[in-house]
Amino acid sequence: MHRCEFTAAGPELARLANTGGRAPMRKVNIHEAKTTLSQLVEAAESGETVVLARAGKPVVQLVRLKKKRGIKLGGLKGKLPEQLLADIAKPLSKKDREQLFGGGVEP
Repeated sequence: MHRCEFTAAGPELARLANTGGRAPMRKVNIHEAKTTLSQLVEAAESGETVVLARAGKPVVQLVRLKKKRGIKLGGLKGKLPEQLLADIAKPLSKKDREQLFGGGVEP
């Protein structure tokens, strides 16, 4: 695999493009990308970085999205003070209920 050098499209894209083979990368002109978009998306899904160029200058990077992680239950376990948890678990007194709900809630 040969190394591509990009510098005209900005430092971030140039830094990503000039990684020296750390991740597979493909440079494609926008005109070609219009006709091969599904193949480029498949390449990105498989981990390849696809850089779209206009007149030979890189302008857009196509990469796969990170998979969404589900909800992690118990993420706060051990991070809250025990006294706070104990206070939350206590039932409200009649006075507290009246302050919070205006006396319209029966236990």
